[in-house]
Amino acid sequence: MILKKFQLYTLTRHWALKNSTNRFFSTVNTKDWKLGFLGTGRIAQAIILGLIDQNKVKPEQIFVSDANLEYLKYLRERCPKFQSLNINYIESNLEILKYARTILLCVKPKDIPGLLNQVSSCVSKEHLIISLAAGIQIKNIEKHLPRESRVVRIMPNLAALVQQSVSLYARGSNATKEDGQVVKKLLESVGYCEDEINEDLMNVVTALSGSGPAYMCVVLDALAEGAVKMGMSRQLALSLATRTMAGSANMLINELNKEGQGKHVMSIKEEISSPGGTTIHGLSELERFNIRHAFAKCVEMATNRAKELNRMN
Repeated sequence: MILKKFQLYTLTRHWALKNSTNRFFSTVNTKDWKLGFLGTGRIAQAIILGLIDQNKVKPEQIFVSDANLEYLKYLRERCPKFQSLNINYIESNLEILKYARTILLCVKPKDIPGLLNQVSSCVSKEHLIISLAAGIQIKNIEKHLPRESRVVRIMPNLAALVQQSVSLYARGSNATKEDGQVVKKLLESVGYCEDEINEDLMNVVTALSGSGPAYMCVVLDALAEGAVKMGMSRQLALSLATRTMAGSANMLINELNKEGQGKHVMSIKEEISSPGGTTIHGLSELERFNIRHAFAKCVEMATNRAKELNRMN
């Protein structure tokens, strides 16, 4: 068996935890967390590392499984960021639910129905099920689970890798406000988390902030390409473009934090655009190619695709 080595490695710990109480307390005391990750993709890894880096949980409080046993073995034995961590690597999804009461579904949307059907018999009212699956509505998760299952849907983004994720969450009909606070605390370990939103907006969230890092990379690459064309080295061009985007974002965040008293995003654009200057000439070219419409359409199309993913499941 591929995972025999780390089955033996974790056997003693698993036995000790088998009868432990894993409920969350009203204080959301993170020392009591036992977190299970079904799937170990990039976002799952980011959340795990963020929780550990922020001292929210200890590695031994985390349990992970993956359908790809070779990849699980890679994380355990060869992945630089994971091989030194005392995480519990479990071969079976069903076993995860025995050890942890907070379960994160970190598989692709198309794999959600099969995964839920596999584990539903082990889901109890004590479990909090958190889904990262883009486009999959809570009701379509709940229908595969026992009645009264507590489900929360979240949408972080890849910036969780550097603890700069932008996240939101929506609660299912049986999830409590305390469950929402647990999820918010978890998401804040890897960046910024807005308050709870209506699930109707989650597809838009997926399209905007979930997919957003990809859009930003396209913008950065295009800006750098222009500078390279004008004689700048690619490394310097990308460095300037990236740091300019980060600085601009921080400047706008400061305005947003003024709670309605800050400057509008376009007023800042006007401050930079001197009459007859370089900025207004560049902006004029962007308008000629209808760039703003293209980005708005980008979010619209991604939102519609998220809706399609739900209908497929």
